[in-house]
Amino acid sequence: MEEKVITNRKTHRRTKQYVCKYCDYYTQLKGDYTKHCKTKKHQKKSCSKLKVEENEQTIIDYKRRMIDLKSELYDLKNTNKFLEEDNNRLERKNRKLFKEMCRFRKELNLRKAGLE
Repeated sequence: MEEKVITNRKTHRRTKQYVCKYCDYYTQLKGDYTKHCKTKKHQKKSCSKLKVEENEQTIIDYKRRMIDLKSELYDLKNTNKFLEEDNNRLERKNRKLFKEMCRFRKELNLRKAGLE
């Protein structure tokens, strides 16, 4: 009984509960709405709007991906910077060790020469 009263109120209030999101069409009855959805006018507008929505979504996805790639690039640059600093530090250490090794060889050669 309550369902009939609610339906009756909706009918007399003229509320349009079925609204087409692609067209400027709205109706009270579901049957009228489904008929509208089968019309060429609706299908034409819905297809064109769907394409626009898909393109907008694609653009949004590309922008998000670009932001992610920029972030990755920034991280890689920072990592590269740290690696270059480490590399420079290791090169200095290698030069220092090489110099010490040369000094040690000279001392060793001098000792051998003194022993002979």
